[in-house]
Amino acid sequence: MNQEQSFFYRTRKEGILSIPGESFSCFAKRVENLAENRRVFYQKEKSNGMTSMDFYDDKLKIHKTLFLLESSKNLKIWEAAATWTIEQEKTLLSYIQIKKHKRVSLDEILKHELIHEMRQGFEENVFEEFLAYKTSTSFLRRWFGPIFLSSKESLFFVVFFYLLLIVFFITDSDLISLSVYVSVGLLFIRLAVLQYVFCRCLKKISRIFQDIDSLAIAVCLTDREIVKVAFNKKASDFFTINYENSPRWQQILDTFT
Repeated sequence: MNQEQSFFYRTRKEGILSIPGESFSCFAKRVENLAENRRVFYQKEKSNGMTSMDFYDDKLKIHKTLFLLESSKNLKIWEAAATWTIEQEKTLLSYIQIKKHKRVSLDEILKHELIHEMRQGFEENVFEEFLAYKTSTSFLRRWFGPIFLSSKESLFFVVFFYLLLIVFFITDSDLISLSVYVSVGLLFIRLAVLQYVFCRCLKKISRIFQDIDSLAIAVCLTDREIVKVAFNKKASDFFTINYENSPRWQQILDTFT
């Protein structure tokens, strides 16, 4: 393993992913800045109750120090945790906020939020929740958890749904009832379609990387790439075609092949 391959292997193990369109020099500089800025950030926030935890996930092949803040402030009633990203010295830093009273295990929460932290800078919203919920031990959460693609979408639907209910009880309109059924139906149809694409992608990855959990590879992909892998007849070629020109693909292949 040469120096460059060692760099890609180390950063991937630490959960630092090269983002789409990023050059090697930009990625290396970001990694350098991240180490120092994370240390400064943590020293500053310790007085506000922030803690750190060494976290290992065998499925994702990650060993990372996570910054945690136990607080329910600004979390929606249905959220157990959230990953917050801030910019410091032109570097994106993340920490995980966790509710004091949790309905699921801390381990599952951290695995879910780790996906979001790893993919900071991707700006890919379609499959990120599918990736995050795939870490759950619950079949129901794995399949129905990603029904909303973002926290903004879930908030919009909750507000929209309650407004429809209020109007329904006031007017007793059949049109309002139909609107509710159609809205919910469309959500579940979209969920079924995206689950089909996502699961098909994971199966293709499992055939190519037989000794690696498919989620560890999929977390590095963009939304478009997940779709392409799912329906590309020669998916194995897709993983090598951009190797020379993309640090992100080099990181994937140098880590897992």
